[in-house]
Amino acid sequence: MKVSLCARSKILQIIGLEKVFRIQATGSTEIGSHVDLIPDVDVTEFDSTISTIPKIVIDIQTATLLAGQSIDFDYNTEEFIISKRGIE
Repeated sequence: MKVSLCARSKILQIIGLEKVFRIQATGSTEIGSHVDLIPDVDVTEFDSTISTIPKIVIDIQTATLLAGQSIDFDYNTEEFIISKRGIE
């Protein structure tokens, strides 16, 4: 999962430097998934850090469901956008 500079900037505005932001997906690759973006969370032993500034964590199930995808923020629509991305 790649987090764009725009998305990291917006997350930093939301949580600041001291808090942790979680990306969490539920569901499966067969039936689809729902993604929650959760500000101000506690880090668990099952989390992996995908960004240090701002601190963004993701669990292994979410990392598996969102592998090869990216999260961006569109300032025109004020929405986070999760999309598949090409191999870089």
